[in-house]
Amino acid sequence: MTLICLILLLQISACATRETNVTMQKTIEKRSKNALSLSEADEQYTNIAHLGTAEQISTHNWGEAYRCIDGNTDGDWKNDDTNSICITVSSGLNWWRLTFLQSYYIHKVVIYPRSSVSLSGYTLKVIGYETNLDPTEIFSTYAEFNNVDRTGKALELQFTGKIQLSEVEVYGPLQTVDGGWSDYNDCNPTLWKFIDCLRAEQSLTDARHTKRLLRERREPRAPKWVRYDEQLQRIVDAYDDYSNKMDYLKAFII
Repeated sequence: MTLICLILLLQISACATRETNVTMQKTIEKRSKNALSLSEADEQYTNIAHLGTAEQISTHNWGEAYRCIDGNTDGDWKNDDTNSICITVSSGLNWWRLTFLQSYYIHKVVIYPRSSVSLSGYTLKVIGYETNLDPTEIFSTYAEFNNVDRTGKALELQFTGKIQLSEVEVYGPLQTVDGGWSDYNDCNPTLWKFIDCLRAEQSLTDARHTKRLLRERREPRAPKWVRYDEQLQRIVDAYDDYSNKMDYLKAFII
């Protein structure tokens, strides 16, 4: 009788263990599926900050607002045009603003500081909404405003004191939104939206081109190229001195 009871207890224990293992396996599979769904959801968003125009309340030398959307997170200050940090100089409440030509759905905002500068105290305001948002996570090298989930043409970063940021990333879908965000992500693209997007991209390209030209003008030319220019100029000025034009053309072979 004792042997039979022992066998029954072992069978009951084995069944309970199998049920526990099955339950744990289902829980693990469910959590893995949820994690995958969240990852796939984040992949549909991209950084759209470069589609907007940046401005700020005031500007420190070489610290213009557009430097926060140049794609460079380098936090080291450089006192020349290679700098990638925006800095304000006003006292009290300072703001940095990004304005789009059309409304966009904003899912997340990530900000990067100047090296060794804290990000504590920044708030995010999507223009058109009354309440400001605090960062959901703050790290030493960046801070995140997660689950913003608001629609608008402009957003502001506000800070009591001098703003010192190296980069601002705004994540959302590339499509613009009319009249709010649809549950089905239906943005009804039009030709006019496409033209607005081209204008925004052209403005960014013009800004980069101007920046490159300014940098090139300040960099001195190598002595070798200066000598070549002078030699070419002398040849051009001596055109009338050559009776044989073939000899003139050969003179260009430096």
